Amino acid sequence: MSEGTPMDVDTYGYPTLRQLPHPEKSRYIPQYDEELLGPDAIARIAKDYNNLPDPDTPDKLRYFYCNACKTTWLIGFNGIRSAADHPFHNTLFHEVSGQAKRSMIVHVDGSCSGDGATSAKSSAGIVFGPRSPHNMNHVLSTPQPTKQTAEILAATAAVRHVRRNVRPDRVKIVREEEGTHVEHRWRDNWTTPRLECHRNKWIFRLIIATSSSYLVESLCRTRRGWQLNTKIADYRDNKGAPLRNGALLVDLLEEIDILSRDGVDIM
Repeated sequence: MSEGTPMDVDTYGYPTLRQLPHPEKSRYIPQYDEELLGPDAIARIAKDYNNLPDPDTPDKLRYFYCNACKTTWLIGFNGIRSAADHPFHNTLFHEVSGQAKRSMIVHVDGSCSGDGATSAKSSAGIVFGPRSPHNMNHVLSTPQPTKQTAEILAATAAVRHVRRNVRPDRVKIVREEEGTHVEHRWRDNWTTPRLECHRNKWIFRLIIATSSSYLVESLCRTRRGWQLNTKIADYRDNKGAPLRNGALLVDLLEEIDILSRDGVDIM
């Protein structure tokens, strides 16, 4: 884990992640999403993270692929014109605070031929949009490959690529626009041309879209109570038993932790 990450020690002597008391909140639930529904609607919803609704399927969400930054953005409360406004891609603009929100979408998948066999081979794919130069697809060289390990590695590669390449490019593009671009708020074809977004123009939320229930449940439900064995960089479950794919999950959560320090919320 990253230096300075707060941890408690459990009865087995392993550190327990203290900064993740509610991993359920890492699950993307469109029915609870302010960026889609708007602040007034979301304030009236009683959120129960112990009894979550089934999330809407990705085909029910609307996306916009930006040919300028080669990434895909969620179309939210402010509509398509706001989401298409490069480089800002806002889903929601808070007029009082002057703060905007936006969400980038990346699709990940892992596959394994001969899953469980000694001859098994696995691969990972990451898609930022149609014909995006950020897209990746490669064969993995991990020992004893499975579909689950491929899915974890695909998510890890996506978060790492965003941290190393996509986010720095975005910061550069937005900073070049400062002082020359007035950000607009569009909804229902109504334009308010003098509203400006302050300070957080390059900050965004990263939504990782995956068909893997194993990956989603691991990160959004079962990780509560995981214990980190710092000597071998591996996780154990809440009973102290070695966690399947624990070392790979350490790497994934490490990447998520580092990227979140740069202001990117990962779901």
